[in-house]
Amino acid sequence: MTARPGATGSVLLRLSGAGKFYGARQVLADVSVTVHAGDKIGVVGPNGCGKSTLLRMLAGLLEPDTGRRETARDTVVGYLGQSVGFEPAEMAMSVHAFLRQAIEPVEAMAAELRELEQAMADPVVHADAARLAAVMDRYSRLSARFEQAGGYEAPARLRAAAFGLGFREDDLERPVGTLSGGQRVRLALARLLLSAPDVLLLDEPTNHLDTAATEWLETFLRQLKQAVVIVSHDRWFLDAVTDRTWDVEGGRVQEYPGAYSRAMERRVEQLARRRKE
Repeated sequence: MTARPGATGSVLLRLSGAGKFYGARQVLADVSVTVHAGDKIGVVGPNGCGKSTLLRMLAGLLEPDTGRRETARDTVVGYLGQSVGFEPAEMAMSVHAFLRQAIEPVEAMAAELRELEQAMADPVVHADAARLAAVMDRYSRLSARFEQAGGYEAPARLRAAAFGLGFREDDLERPVGTLSGGQRVRLALARLLLSAPDVLLLDEPTNHLDTAATEWLETFLRQLKQAVVIVSHDRWFLDAVTDRTWDVEGGRVQEYPGAYSRAMERRVEQLARRRKE
């Protein structure tokens, strides 16, 4: 998968000529979009235009009826819809235990890194050039993943995400099943952020956030190294976070550089030029 001209990151996710029908109605037609590492993309358009459908196709939750979806090797895609569901076992968990699931892979990576460090210090391994090379290669790749996922800061990041999204200290021991619907969406968002996928797909993430939580999320996403694609009606949020815009209308997707406000200016300029032609 090759990058578009001017792109700074490698291609992680792509739809090529993708279309989607609901019965006889075509919602999306011939959509070709690309997500690069580090992208911050806002998705806008009128209600019912197919924004959520586009996000679900990118997530792999909906198969395109035409065209195809491609992901780069080992790319992890995370998705949060406007509503969330929990398994019975998760409903019985505490908020803290539910969030800790997201950092358990990081803790497992830390344990494996310690084992690899011991192996690299082992004279027996050093005597076998091929084995040492394999251990060092695994250590290098795992270290990069460990750093991207937050590394040894993961426990502190768990609390920061919980508190940033509006939970209090005494909420951490509450069973998930006692939370309101809005609190559960915020909890699912916190876990997704902590899991640090390569691509974050967020459908109206500010719906259940107050001003403080929205501002915290803006800061978190701006600083994130991973790619983010956001469907939102909150133009101020999009202006604060994104640097590219996909405008969905009439089943088509038009891409503009810039966040929402600049993208809409370019859209008006483009329409004006077309009228003159």
